Amino acid sequence: MLQDEQLSRLMHALSEIVGFRIDDRNASLGDLGVDSRYLPEIILACEDIYGGAVDFDAIEIGYETSLLSLHNQISTRSGGQPPGTS
Repeated sequence: MLQDEQLSRLMHALSEIVGFRIDDRNASLGDLGVDSRYLPEIILACEDIYGGAVDFDAIEIGYETSLLSLHNQISTRSGGQPPGTS
């Protein structure tokens, strides 16, 4: 799957989780109102999008983490290359 498609799917999944459309891939999780109560749903969505278990212990995630940063971290750890690095 192409990196851009995965990022689009991540944005769509998070839009469904938070209940409004997300268009800015640079938006931080905090700006989107994402907090710890959303983590189980985010983990399940990421496992579906990126295939298999996602090791969130190895990912730096917080209120300031952007969707693009989250995508790049997961892609790199799942064996893919983040956009713009190939």
